[in-house]
Amino acid sequence: MAIHLDVDTAGVREGSLGPGQIPDGLTGAQVNRIAHDLAQASDVVATTVAESFPRDVVHVQQVLRGFPLIGG
Repeated sequence: MAIHLDVDTAGVREGSLGPGQIPDGLTGAQVNRIAHDLAQASDVVATTVAESFPRDVVHVQQVLRGFPLIGG
């Protein structure tokens, strides 16, 4: 299985992660939990992240901490 994260799904309360901003989007903890749930159900062989801004790299790294295949 491949996990694709479009950062537009994250909510603005946690900071800007990309161009689309959803007021009640997923929290970083929710994104991470979903990824871990998927990893429990199947082998994760790839992870992609779309639509992040270079200036938001630090925040994206925080959200992805512990993601399958990324670790940290």
